[in-house]
Amino acid sequence: GGEWRAPQVASDRERLIAGKMLLEQELERLRAMMVALDKLPVPNPAAVSMPDPRGGEGGNVGVIAFYYPDSETAWDKLCGACFLGNFWDLGPEGLKLEAKCSPGEEKSFTNAEAAFQALKFWPQAGDFRELSGGEAFRLKVKLSGKEDRSYGGFGSNWKGMRAVLDAKFAKGTACAEALLRTGDAFLLEHNARPGRDKIWSDNNKGDGTNWLGMQLMLVRDSLGGSAAAAGGRCSWSEHIRDACTIDT
Repeated sequence: GGEWRAPQVASDRERLIAGKMLLEQELERLRAMMVALDKLPVPNPAAVSMPDPRGGEGGNVGVIAFYYPDSETAWDKLCGACFLGNFWDLGPEGLKLEAKCSPGEEKSFTNAEAAFQALKFWPQAGDFRELSGGEAFRLKVKLSGKEDRSYGGFGSNWKGMRAVLDAKFAKGTACAEALLRTGDAFLLEHNARPGRDKIWSDNNKGDGTNWLGMQLMLVRDSLGGSAAAAGGRCSWSEHIRDACTIDT
């Protein structure tokens, strides 16, 4: 007898329905992301500039300074990038992180500072879940002496922070899009006071190593931002690898 094709028609229809549902879900995700993005400050890479250390044909490059110790500083307002600070409030469960020491066990935090400090005390990570950046820092001080210096199995403070930032600026999120809006600017955590932090910030007077700013530039490049710099310049990732003895 002749071939019976009704099951194939049904299967095609099911695929079309499933495809439509996936498209609607993606559109809804994009709408939600754009709403969240509209609530973030707009970075201003032209507010401050400096001679570009990468050389090339162009002379200067924009500088975006940030800090945000639970409130905006003058340079947060000038450069429009307080969301880069680790204390920036991402909302309930705004950052989800899985430590290497506990695979398959995801924890939620409201900011990157809480997530990073929790890596030192992962069995107690739940205590950091709803804390502000300042509260998380104070709890870290209270728990001093009990730190896990493997940073949840990531191996170092550098690698632990990179995992936190990759989670905060995950591709397709509002924070990732906002980070890309910083363009090719040099990102600088400018501390409010000398002596407070010579590792992650510039220590206010410029003798700090600015690890947080460097990591954010590495994350931005991984998202596709500024990787092919104009004017014959290399990317910031290439410059950091050439200039610093750190694992990028």
